[in-house]
Amino acid sequence: MPETLTDEPALSWPAFVAASGAAGHSPLETVIADEILPRLSAVNRPTKTLDTSGIFWTPLKSRGVKGAKVSDRCRIYTREGKVIGGRDGDATSLTSDLAERILLTKSSVKQHLASAGLPVPDGRVFAAGDGDGALAYAKSLQGPAVVKPNGRTSGAGVSTEVHDESRFRAAWRSAVAAATKAEPPRPWDPASPAGESGDQILVEPHDAGLALRVFVTGESVLGAVVRLPMFVVGDGIHSLGELIEELNTWRDRHVLLRRLTPRESVMEGRLRRLELTPETILTQGQVCRLQEGPSVQRGGLSLDVTDRLDPAIRELAVEARWAIPAMFAAGIDISVPRISSSTGVVIGVNDRASQHLHLYPTFGASRNLARGIVDQFIQRA
Repeated sequence: MPETLTDEPALSWPAFVAASGAAGHSPLETVIADEILPRLSAVNRPTKTLDTSGIFWTPLKSRGVKGAKVSDRCRIYTREGKVIGGRDGDATSLTSDLAERILLTKSSVKQHLASAGLPVPDGRVFAAGDGDGALAYAKSLQGPAVVKPNGRTSGAGVSTEVHDESRFRAAWRSAVAAATKAEPPRPWDPASPAGESGDQILVEPHDAGLALRVFVTGESVLGAVVRLPMFVVGDGIHSLGELIEELNTWRDRHVLLRRLTPRESVMEGRLRRLELTPETILTQGQVCRLQEGPSVQRGGLSLDVTDRLDPAIRELAVEARWAIPAMFAAGIDISVPRISSSTGVVIGVNDRASQHLHLYPTFGASRNLARGIVDQFIQRA
């Protein structure tokens, strides 16, 4: 279990958050004000962190399962002399070949979710060479757009709150660059236009909801966290550069956050896109997002909310898991307007979702997902 720090370096943040719009606080601003600011001095700090093999060790041993090493990333698991499953990094044999093919493109996942009657975002897929067509579609939306590769890129190339043509063209270039490195869809993929490979771009309306990650195995929800982008809160005195330096000092006290702090060049690029400089002074309570999306691997924070999920959201996550044939464990990404919400939109499915997000959350209880995954190995075998 993680320990809690009580001697954190102080942050020059006020105890409140100013609303960014006439409609009041955004979902992110509400969570920062109500959940994060009061907990800054009570952040989790693990005494040690385990790699994926270490996380699986105790659940495997307690269930009489043996692991055989194939390579640094790969393991085969046996019980009573019979193979019951395997793992390659965070990917497990609980995902079938059919499910793996579906998961190669976001549009294919959305198609299966929608066919199951689940709420998904609107949006369209464009070939990498059709930037003008994509721009016209983005302009037709009622608000900002999200531009992202259609393939699996682990969050690379995703741009949010794209609100003008200049920003769109920069987002398009970023998405195309990341898409060329993504896993290509299979030739039969119905979401893939004839002759296209992995260089497809998805354009959707921007969703300002909270990014909820719910990990499901079988019919059970094992853990849920709200993922928050890296941010600072202005105090009207210190510059952005000073606030960022202060934040990095705060992060340096924690083994996980320190390892995942973005490089200075990445931060400078983000500020340029926001048309800000390190000398900019934010007003009191003003939130500045230092990250496009809420990826913890790229600098974000996480808050465990497993025990606070509405039953309807739990059911939605399980139904999303069922919508992908023969996939028995996955992280389900749902956008919700607030933590206690009973409604949400399924925005992604990840069969390689990191267990570290739940075992080592920045705030809140630790959840060991490996037990449920091993139980699924045994049950499916």
